[in-house]
Amino acid sequence: MDLESDLTGKIQKCIDEFVVDPEPFVYKLENPIDVRKLAAKLNVLPILSDFFHQWGLNLNGQVICFPVDDPENSEIIDEEQKHFSNVRRRVYFLASKKYPRLKSMMPERRENAVSCTDCGGRGRHPINDFLGCEMERIVCICGGLGWLPKGENHDAAVNFPK
Repeated sequence: MDLESDLTGKIQKCIDEFVVDPEPFVYKLENPIDVRKLAAKLNVLPILSDFFHQWGLNLNGQVICFPVDDPENSEIIDEEQKHFSNVRRRVYFLASKKYPRLKSMMPERRENAVSCTDCGGRGRHPINDFLGCEMERIVCICGGLGWLPKGENHDAAVNFPK
């Protein structure tokens, strides 16, 4: 079986399930956005939200970012954009937790990887416990893996797309 088409099929199934879910998924902004309708229109699986952006997966497994106030203005976040490596890990981590069929997207630990100092290698940022959050509200910079590739800067600033 072709692994790429297998992943595409898995992501498409997740998008289809997300889109048909009757529970509302709306950003309550000045002009509310129905994320399910947007996912159907863009054929993207929404995974992670912040105050200004929605992060998701396209059918090729690439991380897509689009501003919540201008969702048509999406951008693929590729491997060359090193300052987004922690966002990609977070998206893959959350996708694999929410959609078990996407578990294969999680990166495997390499020999030279180092334990994440932010979470102490646990994969769960301590702020979640401090805030009493059973569910993960703040995903660690390691993306829940408990490790980082050797040489990756923990303090790297994330420059979001415009």
